[in-house]
Amino acid sequence: MSDLSLKKLDKPWGKWDVTEKEMLFHSVGDLRVWCYRDKSELKIAFDHLAAGGGTEVPENITWHRWSYKSEKPLLHLKPIFPDRPVVVEPEAAFRVAEDARVKIYVRVPVWLNIVLEGKISSSLMEIPTVILSNTWFGTFTEGDLCYWISSGARREIEPDPLRPYLAICPLLLIDNSPEDLDVQKICLRVANLSLFIHEDQLWADETRITFKGETEVDQIEVSGKAPEEARGAKLIATPREVIKKAFTARTFSTLRDLPGLGLLSR
Repeated sequence: MSDLSLKKLDKPWGKWDVTEKEMLFHSVGDLRVWCYRDKSELKIAFDHLAAGGGTEVPENITWHRWSYKSEKPLLHLKPIFPDRPVVVEPEAAFRVAEDARVKIYVRVPVWLNIVLEGKISSSLMEIPTVILSNTWFGTFTEGDLCYWISSGARREIEPDPLRPYLAICPLLLIDNSPEDLDVQKICLRVANLSLFIHEDQLWADETRITFKGETEVDQIEVSGKAPEEARGAKLIATPREVIKKAFTARTFSTLRDLPGLGLLSR
């Protein structure tokens, strides 16, 4: 590999040829990726290290190998949401009054989807840009294994060009119950969301969540289009799971949840 010249990719998403004389290097979030051609094989290695870790390939790193048919393999680096729901814990809990609604924004780290383009494109691997902690959302008898993040859950938000791996997710919370909604944790079903890009900022389509009470499941609607805050945004990734725009699932933590269970797995 010492005879290969290093080519550092200049943007987080896009398409690049893999030539015989170059080592591609990509860095986004905590993720570092190296890729090169070796005859009829494509080799990719990665690790997770805080920004500023350098471009040199670490010793004893694991290389993943694929054979390919194309004379000039083309890699498409795309964002994709994590493969599990994400539990968002606002930095400060808040309440939504009976019959009220509030719109908030949370930032969710995406994964890097490495796709080999061709007559039939194939996803080679999906890698988190940031390693997230595991948690459980639900009770002993019912729930989901999720990832956990802490977020500001802001009422207003601005693009963040320095962190292109964070997607802004607009959430419209509606309290359609005879009680206040105490928002301590939100289970966001990211597999049902699309990703859009607007001026280098990733956006998800809006999720509308209607709370009907602690003993009822919540109604969730996904818009399926770019949010109004990013008009003109282009679709960059389709949902992992294509479903109808409306479905039901538990979204908010309640007194019936298991206190502290998520903390044990972080």
